[in-house]
Amino acid sequence: IKNNVNSICETLSIKEDKEKICFYTLPLEKIQNFSHLLQEVDTASDLQEIAQILGRHFYWLWNIRDFRITLRSPITGEETFFEFKAGKLTRTDEPASPSKECSKSCSFTLEVKGEKFGCICFEKLEASLHQEVALYVSLFRQRFENFFYRHLETSGKALVLDLLPVGIIRLNKLGKVLQLNAFAKQALKVKSELRGLSFKNILSNIIGLDLGTEWDNFLTRKVNSFSRLYCPLGPEAEVAKSPCFNFSASWITLEGVEQILVIVQDIQEIASLESEIVYQKNFLSVLVSSMQDVVLTVDKEGQILFTSPSLDHLKGKNFFDVSTPSSALSFIWGPRILEESVPFEIKLALNGETLSLEIVISPIRESATYLLVGRNLTLIKRLEQKIREQAVFDHLSRVYNRHQLAVFLEREVQRAKRQGKKVGVIFFDLDKFKNYNDLYGHQQGDEAIRRFGRILIRNSRQGVDFPCRYGGDEFVLLASEVEEKTLEVIARRVRSDFDKEFKGELSLSIGLALLKEGETGEQMVSRADEAAYKAKAQGGNKIVWG
Repeated sequence: IKNNVNSICETLSIKEDKEKICFYTLPLEKIQNFSHLLQEVDTASDLQEIAQILGRHFYWLWNIRDFRITLRSPITGEETFFEFKAGKLTRTDEPASPSKECSKSCSFTLEVKGEKFGCICFEKLEASLHQEVALYVSLFRQRFENFFYRHLETSGKALVLDLLPVGIIRLNKLGKVLQLNAFAKQALKVKSELRGLSFKNILSNIIGLDLGTEWDNFLTRKVNSFSRLYCPLGPEAEVAKSPCFNFSASWITLEGVEQILVIVQDIQEIASLESEIVYQKNFLSVLVSSMQDVVLTVDKEGQILFTSPSLDHLKGKNFFDVSTPSSALSFIWGPRILEESVPFEIKLALNGETLSLEIVISPIRESATYLLVGRNLTLIKRLEQKIREQAVFDHLSRVYNRHQLAVFLEREVQRAKRQGKKVGVIFFDLDKFKNYNDLYGHQQGDEAIRRFGRILIRNSRQGVDFPCRYGGDEFVLLASEVEEKTLEVIARRVRSDFDKEFKGELSLSIGLALLKEGETGEQMVSRADEAAYKAKAQGGNKIVWG
């Protein structure tokens, strides 16, 4: 059954909507009926007519008279909104909340291959009708996709042709008009299409321009091109307001048929266009000069055609000769890379400095060249390093922060258990720190924290001890591969250095702990914390084991 239905669907030029509904589960008569009804969409001229078609069909088929439609315009790309109330169609540019409406259970999204063309939303839809409506919408979705791209191809092209700031006139090989755009009509001061009329006679009769024998020679292929200037300036004419057009014609072949293309250009605009071009050139030059990124264009062999001002000395050289890849590439270093879409890093010498750049390549198809934009990674890498440091280090003391202590603690405890070695912690609590702050101020208090951080760093064994700020005026030194005696030696060394630095204005209450069997790292730190608390309770400036 499925194969038969699929075969009939193929004959009707419809496809299954795999995400929504399988046609072979529905009556064949429904599929044929809906498909034939929706042929109206193929002849629709605009979105308004399509909305009217849907309104008629929903009323005929299911007596549905209240619903909303969102359709994307093939010309503007914007969504157009229609609403039916009691069967009456209205169009609105500002719907209340289309996104919420299209997310309701009684709505159907018009989406094909991931591209959304709109949606249909019902005030309410009986459950018994849901499958039939889903089938209809599935078939409509495919018809609307065809409508969308057909109008995009035809109406879109025609609109673009009419919007061009030059006149386009297409003639047959006898010189008779086949088509002309809006600008050409404006230049000739006509509103009609002039189809089938002689181009030579049109210019002679309408604007009084005689093309002479030169046009005849062009039609007979004695010359390959034709150009004629039309500037009807009289003695009292105002030059600034007088029209001045250039008509240029050339032979083309369209779908295997020889035709003539006439370009009508208002040369009054040329001066202002030249000024605009100079302005844009200067603007782009300033823009490129102001960019932190490096900009180059190269040909297909890698020869540098254009550069940022700072790289002007590279112009004319080969990009692959003056730069080197920063790391091994999965492809050969050379022009073949220009076809790759993956960014890569290079080193480039500039003013005695080697820059590290990330190169992004964009092909400029019209000129068979490539745009290379190089982002200077130096500042980015510095910023990344700063972010990494902020995530790991305490910004004030420059020792590791509490979060990093937890990371080190878990790693070193596991290593100690695995290798059968000991690990311990020294907990430091600054005595009289509050009085120090009150006496000298918070800035000096912060400086005291920084000074103690430096003391911990210079008294730590590199790669073995990990000094961390626990919080406030509390610090922890995590020591791996350590015995009880060694741990106490480190603590006394730190205290001695601290006393020399602060000369009795501050002192340290110190708690020591070694990891016990079956104990977690957090429990070991907690014991050391309690020991430091006992040292402080005994008057401070003491070392107590926990």
